[in-house]
Amino acid sequence: MSSKCTLFVELKRKGRRGQYNLDWVPVGKPDSAAPSRDGNLRFTSRHALHIGSSQVFKGTLKIGDDLYPKKVVCKLVVGDVSRTRAEADFYEKYLKTVQGFLVPKFIGMFSGTSKYSEEDVACLLLEYAGKALQDSWTDIPIETRSKVMDELMRLHRMGVYHNDFDPGNFVVDETGHPYMIDFEEAEMHECHVANREFKMYEVEPLRTELDCAEVCEASMEMDIWTRVKVAFHGIVVDVRDIKTVDDLVEIAMRWRPHSSFTAEEWTKRAQQFLSSYDDQYLRRIRERRNYERSKKEAHAAVDTPSKANALENVQQCRSLSSVGECEEPHS
Repeated sequence: MSSKCTLFVELKRKGRRGQYNLDWVPVGKPDSAAPSRDGNLRFTSRHALHIGSSQVFKGTLKIGDDLYPKKVVCKLVVGDVSRTRAEADFYEKYLKTVQGFLVPKFIGMFSGTSKYSEEDVACLLLEYAGKALQDSWTDIPIETRSKVMDELMRLHRMGVYHNDFDPGNFVVDETGHPYMIDFEEAEMHECHVANREFKMYEVEPLRTELDCAEVCEASMEMDIWTRVKVAFHGIVVDVRDIKTVDDLVEIAMRWRPHSSFTAEEWTKRAQQFLSSYDDQYLRRIRERRNYERSKKEAHAAVDTPSKANALENVQQCRSLSSVGECEEPHS
């Protein structure tokens, strides 16, 4: 875009109007596929997506007399616009090759002042990529969480640390594909686990194997692991070491010798605990099976083990001496 390019922003919502005249800010190298960088652009919106420290609107963009072919998002910031400039730099310098796949297509940055105050105003224009995730991570379907984890690892292989891993910073299109947004806090990063493959509900690794704070926290928040070290009445036990109810009772009575529970009471509680764990474990295995099967259906039919072997598989997983995979039950 030339220095003559300006953006007119018109916001219409609930009887309130906002209007801004902003100038294009050069960021990165020119892109021949971007809209013409001469003349005037007009963004119009009646739909607010987010109102907070930044205001995000979905609308249409006109370039002269031509309508931009896709819906556009305008991220408007009033006041301190330094982080907005940093985000624009990130889109152009470090995320250029994954725009339209890992992140939305970046159209440009514009800045100026508001006629309503003397504060600085900045605007990022991006193509609309989908709706932001609204639920907590644990309420989001396994299919989406798996894709989000894949995209986070792709980002880390590029050397980018997002620094604000939150469901609201992922938007999902109509096909279920996630895109990452909001790179205000992002920074470059040498990730030591970027090449690790993550499978949903695999047995949890040691924390020392996840030598990246963002990857470790993301995997915990999205509940992608099958926990094998769990608390039983204040005692941390590794379920892989437990073959029978009596094994758990023996551990409990050894570590809690002064407990008021009798052997019979410990047995009852151990039975309830193991039954609950087995139910949870099998549910997670079934969910992963359904997800992996749905990915393969388009290519070929897959064989599945019989449900009769399900509980046996749980016991086999408990007996593993190190982190590993076990056969998954039929769903």
